[in-house]
Amino acid sequence: MKTERGSTTLVGLFILGITAIMAATLWAMGDYEGKRIEGNLQEDKLLSVAEWGTEYEYSQICNDPDRAEQLLRSPGKIRESGSSGEYKGIKYAVYTGESHGHIVIWTVAEQGDTKAQRGYWVDYDPVTGECTLRGRF
Repeated sequence: MKTERGSTTLVGLFILGITAIMAATLWAMGDYEGKRIEGNLQEDKLLSVAEWGTEYEYSQICNDPDRAEQLLRSPGKIRESGSSGEYKGIKYAVYTGESHGHIVIWTVAEQGDTKAQRGYWVDYDPVTGECTLRGRF
């Protein structure tokens, strides 16, 4: 009878230990998943700001033929445009320039340690004055 009580106690302690390990593991997984979701939401916000900055700069270039032609006359030069700033605590910088006959618009948004970027390749036809979006990166 004494041996049975010892075995039952041992099995009970074993089950209690396994339960504690499982509870700690589930808590850690929940914490990790929460941080991952927060990171994804942060990235989405940053991508939205980067996309907005790129689209704004695209519309500015398309509405100003002199600016588009000036960018194309400076091959290989990428510089920060005047459209950089901050939106709801998210800093963003817009860069424009020329590469391989295309106008390049590139926006980087950052908050804390997280960064996101968006870029466009744009063709400009000086005869018609039209901009054509050729690709995104």
